[in-house]
Amino acid sequence: MPHHNYPISNTLFNKLPGAAYRCKNQQQRSMIEITDGIKNLTGYGVADFIQDQLPLNSLIHPDDQQPCWDEIQTKLSLHAEYDIEYRIINKSGEIHYVWEHGVGVYHNGQLTELVGFISDLTPKTKQLAKTKQHQQLLLSLASSKHLALGELITFSQLLAEQSALTLNVDRVSLWLFNEQDNTLDLINLYEKGNHSHSSNISLPEADYPEYFKAVRTGRAMDISDITQDQRTQEFIAAYAPNTGVTAMLDVSIRLTGEVIGVICYEMIGHARRWAIEDIAHASELADLTAQLIANKKHIDVENKIIEANAASKAKSQLLATISHEIRTPMNGVLGMVELLYATPLTPQQQSYLDTIRDSGGLLLTIINDVLDYSKLNAGKLQLITSPTAIHELFSSVIWLLQQTHHKKIEIILKKEQGLPEHLMLDNHRLKQVLMNLIANALKFTEQGSITVSYGAIDQQQWFFSVTDTGIGIDPKTIPLLFEPFEQTLSRGNITEGTGLGLPICKNIVDLMQGSIKASSTLGKGTKVLVTLPMHPAPQQSIQADSKGVLSTSLHSNQLHNAPLLNVLVAEDNPTNRLVIQGLLTQCGISPDLCANGLEALEKFQHNKGHYDLILMDCDMPIMDGFTASRKIRQLSYASSHLHIAALTAHALSEFRQQAYEAGMNHYLTKPLKLSDLKNLLLNLERPPKDIHPIA
Repeated sequence: MPHHNYPISNTLFNKLPGAAYRCKNQQQRSMIEITDGIKNLTGYGVADFIQDQLPLNSLIHPDDQQPCWDEIQTKLSLHAEYDIEYRIINKSGEIHYVWEHGVGVYHNGQLTELVGFISDLTPKTKQLAKTKQHQQLLLSLASSKHLALGELITFSQLLAEQSALTLNVDRVSLWLFNEQDNTLDLINLYEKGNHSHSSNISLPEADYPEYFKAVRTGRAMDISDITQDQRTQEFIAAYAPNTGVTAMLDVSIRLTGEVIGVICYEMIGHARRWAIEDIAHASELADLTAQLIANKKHIDVENKIIEANAASKAKSQLLATISHEIRTPMNGVLGMVELLYATPLTPQQQSYLDTIRDSGGLLLTIINDVLDYSKLNAGKLQLITSPTAIHELFSSVIWLLQQTHHKKIEIILKKEQGLPEHLMLDNHRLKQVLMNLIANALKFTEQGSITVSYGAIDQQQWFFSVTDTGIGIDPKTIPLLFEPFEQTLSRGNITEGTGLGLPICKNIVDLMQGSIKASSTLGKGTKVLVTLPMHPAPQQSIQADSKGVLSTSLHSNQLHNAPLLNVLVAEDNPTNRLVIQGLLTQCGISPDLCANGLEALEKFQHNKGHYDLILMDCDMPIMDGFTASRKIRQLSYASSHLHIAALTAHALSEFRQQAYEAGMNHYLTKPLKLSDLKNLLLNLERPPKDIHPIA
């Protein structure tokens, strides 16, 4: 479409942010008319273009000159308007991005001139570049391993250095609220001028209440002049003079809706009006910081779980070691007691031997208590209920403790009415609780008595209590009684050992679905009351249990084929070898003896596997019992009827399973009792099973 000649109105176009022009249709673009706005774009005035004939093309960047002209001519050949973007080099040598829109002017059907408008794209280009820079920083931080790993210090330093450039600020700092939520602690401060990082500064809320209020209630504080804003008046007296800060952009860090800190962007020496883009970018950086802190908290929790599991494993290993090291010599002590019972004894010697046996049994109970606490904590302890004669149980515990304590204190047993003679419960665990409570009362009672009472509360519940006349406990300390490893220092200079006894009692009572509580008066004594659900034992189960015990007892004495058994004992401890040999001799067996797993393997090979039973210690030098058992099972002439019994001081379940996996059929724990050995020998009358635990 032909365009007619028309003049440019300087009055109108001079009000626009750009320059209107009319020029010849030549690549040099010599101007016929141009408005005053051209000076803002190029640094040259109207006279330079009209009078001195400065061609516009000479200001276009050399790389853009030909492409621009080709684009104009292409559009004009189609009688279309043209839109082009290019770079110009102004009078000062600076590059500006411009946009030009124009049309062709025709005279008598011939294209002779161009009319158009040029506007400055530099602010838009700079903003696009700034936006791209912001996006690149966010992408870099979001993909940083420091963010994923919750590495707060490293991440905050990286964020500060990079955002100081993208936001063009002098200082960047990260502050987090302390645990009390009343102080902001400086995590990292970056000062761009000297490229330094610092920390260990705190801002108390008491000194900056208005600022803290703004941090908690707002999202961003874009303060162009801190002396003119109410929220930062508290900084004028000291903070501003000491730091030189004049303008701030502070963005709150929020995690799950809670303000946990703030990121501060600061200018030194002059005011600054913060753009919307600046605020948006700072807010995105605050969100990334919140994500890092969330990651850090999650990782901290995971690390605590890992540490707790490691501590639990270490504790289990320690308990296993303690148990093993104590049970090994106890096997010798109690084993010799078993052998002494088979010799002629005077009544006095019999009494001494009974005391040794009962005291040794009490020591084993203590060892088992420590292991039980570990099981209770792990939720692995299970109750085994059976018909239990309550009065006999209470009487036996009191009799035993009376024999072992050396204080002039009477232990009184009081039975109240309404309680059945037999109850269904775990008698071993009940005895454990009762023994712990009475022993604890004895420890803190120097004179007077201890009264053990028990009876029915109603048809659903029964109770027992232990009341002493000891030194008592401060009522404020009573809640700590059932906490593990707590020492009730209010009881004078006496402590409670490891502090495990009462926590074990509470855990067992809880497992029995009962309750335990204590009451006390300083100087007068303490009472511990246990309440348990009542489950009367059916008469049929009582009779069946009695018959079963009698049958087993009679059967255990028969052992008609025991002298014919070939038994090999592998035990590295000489005393324990002597004990086991003596116990087997009482059963009519003369065993072969060896001191380690390798000797056991060699004896087995030398005798072509002609053994019915191997008593195999697990921990031995040169070759342990697990390895020896596996090698023996692999021999072609090893009979399928061969019994291998683990003989070990380890009492934890994982060692039991390890023994079965090594090819052992039975598991005997030290100290070895004659009754356990007899039960094992009775099992040799039938072929062994893959897993056949005896104890």
